[in-house]
Amino acid sequence: MTALGLRLVAALMVVCVNDGYAAICPPPTGYKSIGQTCYYVNTVGIHVELKNTGNLKNHPKAFRADLAPTGVGVLYCKNKAGKQPPGQRLISTTQQLTCSTPVEPSDVVSQQNGGTAQVVCTAKLSDPDLLALGQLYCATGQFAVDYVPCEFYSVVTYTDETDPTSPSDIETAKHHCKLDTSICEAIPWDYTTNSPKETQYPCEGPIQ
Repeated sequence: MTALGLRLVAALMVVCVNDGYAAICPPPTGYKSIGQTCYYVNTVGIHVELKNTGNLKNHPKAFRADLAPTGVGVLYCKNKAGKQPPGQRLISTTQQLTCSTPVEPSDVVSQQNGGTAQVVCTAKLSDPDLLALGQLYCATGQFAVDYVPCEFYSVVTYTDETDPTSPSDIETAKHHCKLDTSICEAIPWDYTTNSPKETQYPCEGPIQ
């Protein structure tokens, strides 16, 4: 009965993971300052919990993310008039997506245990990189408006900005995120937000 029960639990876990991609956020295990980190298509929105914020006025903090795509991703193209639905093209690029944001006092959700903040950072390709991909892959008369990697490795860094000329790293974490290509390729354009439909990445981490 015990073996049968374990097999049943394992089967249910597989169903939960594969059925619509249940939310999976890398846990904060082993990290004192970078807590749970979740990744979403938007371009890639990183939602992170940061601990030990301290006095942000006297000791400002910041968060940065660097994403290295691997494999394929989806490029969204739009007509210059911007009125017709954007096209979607499956492409491959190694150009990094990056973002950085200061931790604001308004981000702090708890003052206990040194302070905890919830921060959102949106990692994107640089404008020149997105323009170059559009010129390479979009149809004539179209331009690239967004790029979403289906798989990437991420490095996130929490920094102390007390000395803006020489910021010091508080902590760094690494994650791996991947959407099945069939799901990634089918993410539609959301006209309400003027961006790809928000979809959560299954991720693992922290990794070495």
